[in-house]
Amino acid sequence: MHIEVIDIKPQYNRGNLKAFAIVQFGDLKIRGMRIVQQEGQRAYVSWPIEETAAGKFWPYISSPKQVKAPLEKAILEAWHDKI
Repeated sequence: MHIEVIDIKPQYNRGNLKAFAIVQFGDLKIRGMRIVQQEGQRAYVSWPIEETAAGKFWPYISSPKQVKAPLEKAILEAWHDKI
C-alpha cells in the first residue's frame, strides 16, 4: 500500500509538540498526526486523540502494528527531511 505524507506543519514554541502531519494511506487520509519529542529523547508519532470529560485520552483511530509502523516511519522521515 502506498504511503504519502501530504503535509508537515512545524510547531514553534509549543513545548514537546514539534509538528502536525497529514498522511495518505491508500484511500485513507489521516489529519492531526502529531510529532512529539521530549528533551533528550527520540521523536515519535502520536495519533489523533480525544480527551474525555474525565480527562482520559482515547485514540480516534487504532490500527495493527503492520499498518501503524510504516505510517509512523514515513511521517518521521518526512519531518526529518523538513527540519
